[in-house]
Amino acid sequence: VSLEYGQARPFEAGKPIDITAGQALEKVDFSLPRGSAITGRITDEFGDPITEVQVEALRYQYVNGARQLVNAGRSAQTDDLGAYRIFGLMPGDYIVRASMRPNMPPGPRNADTESTGYPGTYYPGVTDVGQAQPVTATLGQELSSVGFALVPARLSRISGTVMGSGGQPLAGAMVMIRARGSNGLGPFRMNIMGNGGGQVRPDGTFQLNNVPPGEYVLDVQQRPQNIRNLQDLNLSQLEFASMPVSVSADIDNLTIVTSPGVTVSGRIAYQGQAPQKQTVQVVAVPPAGGPSPIGMLLNSKALGGGRVSQDGTFELRGIAGPQIIGVQGMPAGWALKSVTIDGVDITDNPYD
Repeated sequence: VSLEYGQARPFEAGKPIDITAGQALEKVDFSLPRGSAITGRITDEFGDPITEVQVEALRYQYVNGARQLVNAGRSAQTDDLGAYRIFGLMPGDYIVRASMRPNMPPGPRNADTESTGYPGTYYPGVTDVGQAQPVTATLGQELSSVGFALVPARLSRISGTVMGSGGQPLAGAMVMIRARGSNGLGPFRMNIMGNGGGQVRPDGTFQLNNVPPGEYVLDVQQRPQNIRNLQDLNLSQLEFASMPVSVSADIDNLTIVTSPGVTVSGRIAYQGQAPQKQTVQVVAVPPAGGPSPIGMLLNSKALGGGRVSQDGTFELRGIAGPQIIGVQGMPAGWALKSVTIDGVDITDNPYD
């Protein structure tokens, strides 16, 4: 496994080394331990092996103050016997998740047949991450027989219309789906059998296929490239929406109305002499670490991206919901002291 010098525990930071001019630092030695491994077989509900299933080792960590389930950096794919092996893992507790690959869609669907497939399944064979059983790997250990069967489910269709705040169809916008209320399941964008999102048609209609049962959020994002004249664009017209949905059967005739969001503006101030080169950028991050309704637009030129001008002013457009306001790209030797709105300190607190 990869280690940093002076690292005392898995996933923690190492120890910095200070070197003075002309100094020769010796005995910066490393001893790399062999990583742990998790192996097993993935089958269908009849016990037959399934090939090319993606298997991931997930672990809990804190992201923006919330406990999240994130990928541990390793994944594997089942072979023709349904076997997998995830290696090079740090010691710790892991949640094992198996999911069909995006290029393996279910069979064709028509009005007379119901489409079935396999949603993401967790060891020991459950679709609810809250019921998943963690597996504990010690240093250099190989955990074998961590196998389970994928759980079949009826796949549903979500269709409807996306309208802008002015009543016009929001043609070209993207409709995406993500899990909601997943007991700490982090920023995983749903991989719905290769159909994690759909584009809004010219008449405003959209359709998502092969959605497993569950609680989700539909995100609608209008893309800057869908608008012809970015130079002449009134930037606040970029619109988006988020809508919770509960899927147990087909959902048709859904209507989603988008909004341009709000603008956040202000000024960066330095305590003492300001640095000569301006490198700071203001960012807005959802407190739970999940995807923002306009995640890909925040860094877009069309929205200004929170860039700070030479006079210290900045502007973020299209913000909605609870957000933690912070900064990136601070010069060396500088740290964030405070973030205030109308004199109220919100440095570590989300602002709605």
